[in-house]
Amino acid sequence: MDIPVLGYFRVGTACLLILPVLSLETDFLLLYTPDGLVDAPLLALKHVSPTFTLAQLIQWVSQHGDLSEVWAFRLLYMLYINLCVLLVLGMHTKFAALLLLFLHISIFTALPQYSYGADYFCNILLFYCLVFPTQRSSSIDQWMLRSPRVSNRQTNTCLGILRLHLCLVYFFSGLDKALGNDWWNGQALWKALHLPYFHTQHLLQALLPYFPNWLFTVGGLAVVLLELSYPLALFMPRVRNAILYSIIVLHLLIALTMGLYLFSLVMIFLNIISWLIGGPSQKYSTCLLTHYLKRLARPKPPKPTDGSKPNRKEEQL
Repeated sequence: MDIPVLGYFRVGTACLLILPVLSLETDFLLLYTPDGLVDAPLLALKHVSPTFTLAQLIQWVSQHGDLSEVWAFRLLYMLYINLCVLLVLGMHTKFAALLLLFLHISIFTALPQYSYGADYFCNILLFYCLVFPTQRSSSIDQWMLRSPRVSNRQTNTCLGILRLHLCLVYFFSGLDKALGNDWWNGQALWKALHLPYFHTQHLLQALLPYFPNWLFTVGGLAVVLLELSYPLALFMPRVRNAILYSIIVLHLLIALTMGLYLFSLVMIFLNIISWLIGGPSQKYSTCLLTHYLKRLARPKPPKPTDGSKPNRKEEQL
């Protein structure tokens, strides 16, 4: 039975998007509204995105809807949650993904002071929900419109794009670390575990003074080599599982030691959905790049001179 990978991708994306909104419910008014902790004109000085910020959206809805700013915020807040629900159900999928992408950028990434890596990866997930045929995989849209299911070839193409994207992300992340000094001498890990605004477990914090210095150096080298070797998962199936499980363990450690739970969840979800769920079919190559290279390198059969159509079996040979 075919696994609806794109359906899992759509549902998982919506669940990840709703987590920060629910967790920041009590702090939303303090962070993003015009009457927050930081004045809106001061935050606007760092606004470089072409989209509106949440404060600007609240003011626009308040002016054109004859509502108070509190009710305008509640309206946008409920709209965001309802769009996530529509994305989970696969109802008006493309419209929900597009509007949700606009709202997510306005809330989380329009102001760089309040954004970090997880927010940008959520934008990437929404973009792929908009581009991939996610509305045709275990969705209400598919049932109502009676559209055909996503074929194995389309699923493999989408997964190949995700894998290639992850290879670029991890490789250049490792390359950036390798060009500096902090990851070679262990300072990066030492600083990350001692910074006051990162959540470190009490047991680990008590054990940190007893860690030898070489352990931080080995850990930094391991992270750099692991990220640089991530593209090998695309070309070498024998080492694929070892690399993927090591990456998952790395993100679990990031969540436990630094408290970056959403970032770790997003990256673990991307790795699992891209590689470990609904593996590539036997008909197509596990590596999308090598598959198309083989097709390009395959010699084309000569065209018949008598005007007759060539046999398909002869073309395949």
